[in-house]
Amino acid sequence: MAASIIAALPAFAAAEGVEAKSGSVRPRNEVSVSYGTLSVPHVANILGGVFGTAFTGGLAKVDKIATSGAIGVEYLNYLNSHIAVGGSIVEERLTLNFGSYDGKDEDGNATYKDGEDQHNNYITIMPTAKLPWFYYDHFSMYSKAGAGICVGTDSGDVTFGMQLSPIGLDFGGKAFRGFAEVGFGMQGFLLAGLRWGF
Repeated sequence: MAASIIAALPAFAAAEGVEAKSGSVRPRNEVSVSYGTLSVPHVANILGGVFGTAFTGGLAKVDKIATSGAIGVEYLNYLNSHIAVGGSIVEERLTLNFGSYDGKDEDGNATYKDGEDQHNNYITIMPTAKLPWFYYDHFSMYSKAGAGICVGTDSGDVTFGMQLSPIGLDFGGKAFRGFAEVGFGMQGFLLAGLRWGF
């Protein structure tokens, strides 16, 4: 009896998956962990540093612009071969530092005092949908979109947060795949990570 149940498990797992147009069966659920760069908060921080320096006429100079990167966790469930729905959580910590004008040195060059680091931490929660282009056993492509709220945990501000990734691809086996996306939003312009399907 136990041997029969064990022998039937692979067929049961396949039946629980979603058959793609290619005939390959994808896992119904997936959990992804990602790291992205050039997110909306990161780009805003860069522009804030550039414009902050320009608008002060040299009385302040951006000293440091740093980011932890956009670190994300995502869960999606395939309703059918055409769409998956779920949610994404993204966190990013940003640092900006301006030096203040402190006169000129003996050569006539401007000198600046070190300023204090300004920290901003953002957490974004988004309902997310994924639209597969095609799926094969070792490679697939898709588009993805999400929209929700972004909370600045240092400032207490609550704003709109979103991600639009028109091009995504993943590669590997059925259970574990690497992936990369090009997009715009809270997860970044470029993001990559590891995906577990089950």
